Amino acid sequence: MRGKQIIQVDGQVLRDAADRAERVLVDLGTGNGRWIYGVARRFPKWFCIGIDANARGMREVSSRADRKPARGGAENVWFVRRAVEALPDGLERLADEIYIHFPWGSLLQAIYKPELSTLTRIAQLGKRRASLMVRINTSILDDPTVCTRLELPLPGPDARSRLDHTYAMAGIRLTAVRTLDEAPLTAWGRRLTSGHSGLVLVLDGIVIDPADSIIG
Repeated sequence: MRGKQIIQVDGQVLRDAADRAERVLVDLGTGNGRWIYGVARRFPKWFCIGIDANARGMREVSSRADRKPARGGAENVWFVRRAVEALPDGLERLADEIYIHFPWGSLLQAIYKPELSTLTRIAQLGKRRASLMVRINTSILDDPTVCTRLELPLPGPDARSRLDHTYAMAGIRLTAVRTLDEAPLTAWGRRLTSGHSGLVLVLDGIVIDPADSIIG
């Protein structure tokens, strides 16, 4: 997306822009795009990509980014309309950092179930040793009704080993799995945690070659 228009762009255009940048960030499930837009404004030498299946949600911020810099524009941020399970070709090994803030639906399933094929596509976005940071609203995982509807496993003592195994097969080594009490960084995160404890499950990882992992 550029402004309010949806245009077809060859992946090489994104790669060329990424090659000129000091650092490349990808925000999967970007929602309204405000978080990644704010990063792009603060770091104009970085290249930032927001990806979401819902183009309408990104339209306002994409229009703002398309303005002149003095009026809030940020030519170093791009918004891509695509579902996580169908990430476009051309983005492979592009990112230094991958962020997923408060996923829902198919993205949450891919991250927490987890689903190997989609996780592999996510891992392929990152350069070798790229960082991955995921934040999940724990109140979703503690709700049996939601877990049943989304076909998510209920939290349990085996969660870390289950995640470690599939993530490693996909090409991601989890370095930390921890629960924090923190304020959400995005408007969607604040909406999800409204009326709840604010506890957030954080998954930190790095992109690796799956052959480098010893999977038990």
